[in-house]
Amino acid sequence: MEVKTAFLNGLLDEDIDMVQPDGYTDEERPDYVCHLKRSVYGLKQSPRLWNQTIDKFMLELGCKKCEADHCIYATWNDQDMIFVALYVDDLVLASNNDELLKSTKEALSARFDMTDLGHLNYFLGMEIEQESVCWKSYSDADWAGDVEIRRSTSGYAFMMNGGCISWRSKMQRTVALSSTEAEYMALTEATQEAICLKAFLCELCEMKSDKAVKIYEDNQGSIALAKNPEFYKRTKHIYIRYHFVREKVEDGQVVLQYCSTKGMKVDLMTKPITAVQFESLRSKLGIQAPSTPSRVSVLSRKRLVQLWYTSKPVTHDLHSRCL
Repeated sequence: MEVKTAFLNGLLDEDIDMVQPDGYTDEERPDYVCHLKRSVYGLKQSPRLWNQTIDKFMLELGCKKCEADHCIYATWNDQDMIFVALYVDDLVLASNNDELLKSTKEALSARFDMTDLGHLNYFLGMEIEQESVCWKSYSDADWAGDVEIRRSTSGYAFMMNGGCISWRSKMQRTVALSSTEAEYMALTEATQEAICLKAFLCELCEMKSDKAVKIYEDNQGSIALAKNPEFYKRTKHIYIRYHFVREKVEDGQVVLQYCSTKGMKVDLMTKPITAVQFESLRSKLGIQAPSTPSRVSVLSRKRLVQLWYTSKPVTHDLHSRCL
């Protein structure tokens, strides 16, 4: 659903005057100014006032605001539930009860001038397909991939229903002395994100989930280090912050599962790979290639090699030269 002229719904809590707009000038009092009663587009307070207005209405409607994300509202009982996601003036509603969904839409439409866009198929650049919930997570790292400072790169991805919902690729803060240490440090970052996502999903369903988050890892040494609380001579120097993953494994909040390097989907986030490998992993992460080819993609590989080794400088209009 979309709110029409959303920013006009905010009530001002301060005195603001504006010059008379063109076409509405009072001929008898042209030097007078207008005293605003409501927010208008272009006013810097308008986005915040609109958010306060819709937030107040959702709470009056009986919804509970999600503490992990204040743009998510939910109402539930023993059997029925409804979730409302707010993005500026767009609202996405999801419910397991058609009557509850209908009544919520009617309440919103009665308060605001809204457009019902029907079933959600496309939102914020994403195509939506409804399937049963399936959550998978992957963690990986290279070792000393930066040739200058010899730091490693961590990468993780959390997938739900075949698409990434959270991902990251970042250089590690310190130099790892082994591949096991680099993977262990990457696991800690993935575990932090896993705990955050788990809390968010559990709050949406208002239940305590005892089910551990499974993280796939392709380094058996880092898995053994996380499961074994003893310090070894080669690992006792690791910063305390990276032992966070060990604590969560002991608490049963995280389960580490070995997968082969061939099955690791986040290899493209940690190291350079071939074009064939990149396209394969990109597809496995649920990311599709753009339908319209870019300028570089229309060039043949042979022609690109010729351009690369030519002694003449390549002009900025690469597309016109090569075509």
